[in-house]
Amino acid sequence: TQSTWGHLLHSAMARGVRGPTVEVLALQEDFIEFKLTNTMPSVANALRRVILSEVATLAIDFVEIYENTTMFDDEFLAHRIGLIPLVSTLVKSFKYTWDCDCVGGEGCNKCSVNFWLEAEHTGENRAALQVTAAHLVSMDPEVKTVESKIAAECEERGEAPPPGLVIVKLGKGQKLRLKAIAKKGVGKIHAKWCPATGVYYHDVPKISVKQSAVSELTSDERETWVNACPSRVFKYNTISEQIEVERPLECTFCNECVLQGEAFDAVRGRGEEKFKRMVKIDCEPDQFIFRIESTGALEPSQIVSSALQTLQHKILSLSHNVKAFLPNINTWE
Repeated sequence: TQSTWGHLLHSAMARGVRGPTVEVLALQEDFIEFKLTNTMPSVANALRRVILSEVATLAIDFVEIYENTTMFDDEFLAHRIGLIPLVSTLVKSFKYTWDCDCVGGEGCNKCSVNFWLEAEHTGENRAALQVTAAHLVSMDPEVKTVESKIAAECEERGEAPPPGLVIVKLGKGQKLRLKAIAKKGVGKIHAKWCPATGVYYHDVPKISVKQSAVSELTSDERETWVNACPSRVFKYNTISEQIEVERPLECTFCNECVLQGEAFDAVRGRGEEKFKRMVKIDCEPDQFIFRIESTGALEPSQIVSSALQTLQHKILSLSHNVKAFLPNINTWE
């Protein structure tokens, strides 16, 4: 009955009421790493999926080629150009093509940005001319290729720009002239709209070392055991003669420390697993380490903010639908 379902739903939500917290561990121009605590794995995975599929950016969606005498055909070039990341910090000011009221859906300055590219190898040098993303000229100064943005920043600092994203190489006498139209979209439509090159999370490790077992190892064996960890999680304190957990967040659950303990057990030949069990590695409940690497289209913090807003909108929409179906219960109040 409706009352039974309402009671079950209300009880489930009451048990799941949490107050998630975020602690930023590292923030650079191209990535962010943070610890998400006091939440469920389903929420963490929902955030990951929203970042990959529902955070809007701008990407080139249509290419009109007027002249192409390169070795590549038009479709191949159009595909390569579509994957070039564009600066999308103002993406919220643009409309989706299907929401815009421009005539015939041909595109306007509210839903699209035009780019032009003209390149020709006219020199006497037989070396190939590289056509890169920097050759794409935007008709909107606020929307340009990420490569153009990086090049401008390097020029301000008096530094040489890094090598560009090569679209095609022109031989002597070859020419390429085209128009590209960038539109707003999300990753679930096509990967070119995804704002991140990598989004992943892992559990927060909970590590403890049995000092009683450590005391039975020689100093050299303790150093060997500590050095077995490729992530340098542990540290041997020569003063206290104990093994300390120095960098727990660097643990990748590779179990190399456990394998080294097994090796010590095998050498002693007692048939015990004393040194194998010298370290205990568990997961902290409801804690996750997130790392998001940006394509450059959006700042890492903007990616997280946009994803959280999208996730919140979905939850509120679900809440309204539940209220419509079960009007006698309180959902998230």
